[in-house]
Amino acid sequence: PKKPPTPPTETQQLPDTKDRTVEKPPVRTPPISSELLLASGMVKPVSDARFVLLPATDSSKNIYVQKPVQIAVVKMMDAARADGIELKVISGFRSYREQKAIWQRKWDANEGLDDIGRVNQILKFSSMPGISRHHWGTDVDFNNLEPAYWRSEKGVRIQQWLRQNAPSFGFFLSFSGKAQGKRSGGYEDEAWHWSYRAIALPLQNLRSANMDNILHQPITGQDVVLNMPERMRAYVNSVAGSCQ
Repeated sequence: PKKPPTPPTETQQLPDTKDRTVEKPPVRTPPISSELLLASGMVKPVSDARFVLLPATDSSKNIYVQKPVQIAVVKMMDAARADGIELKVISGFRSYREQKAIWQRKWDANEGLDDIGRVNQILKFSSMPGISRHHWGTDVDFNNLEPAYWRSEKGVRIQQWLRQNAPSFGFFLSFSGKAQGKRSGGYEDEAWHWSYRAIALPLQNLRSANMDNILHQPITGQDVVLNMPERMRAYVNSVAGSCQ
């Protein structure tokens, strides 16, 4: 008697399968605007005409900022020097890649905490990549990143000079007033972090409008970040009133 036909195995294709296959059109994603790339830190200042290096005499290393920021900060530092105030820029533009490395380094340094604790600890003074104001080339850190320095006699004197004079050069303290209840959510107060408002504010608004997308970052702790979207939004929007 004739043997029945052998049924096709999992690795064998049915004769008419190919005929029934419909090729799907490629998914096209809209191009990202140059401003959104800038807001996310995905630019190379060395080849971007918007950026320029700060003078070596005014910075602790090679630091890029946007051109109007460079002009303003140099004028402000000259004025400070004339008043006997020592200012040195220790941070300016920071790329997405650099911010991601900072996030990972601090994640590893807090290995004794659970994931939520790690994220909370990092976000006291450091940003998730993609939402840092340092991506924009509009914000600078002066002198020292330790709160204790700014509570010292020298730090208080420098901070007083900046508060009195920086606004006349276009710079405003980004993160202040939280300890006094004037600002809710977001980073802790940072006496060292000053922002050139004229360029920073539009980028802040752009970043805020795109938060739903920017939270999806390939970082450790991503699941924690995605579970607190409104709190993460505060890290963009919770700035001192002078920066809004």
